Amino acid sequence: MNAHALAILEFPRLLGVVAGRAHSAPGAAAVRALLPVTDREVVEAEHRRVEAMRALVASELGWPA
Repeated sequence: MNAHALAILEFPRLLGVVAGRAHSAPGAAAVRALLPVTDREVVEAEHRRVEAMRALVASELGWPA
């Protein structure tokens, strides 16, 4: 996706909102550096990672910060 399309979709603003919820400056910087991914395998791997993290947080063990 080109920069103009991302600007129309307000992608930089979205990254700013998400980065604002980061718990550290390096985490916020990592979020601001993200770019959209279209590779199906990469997207599916990320979904599996997020699903595993959500399951851990929702478990009895939780996720102590």
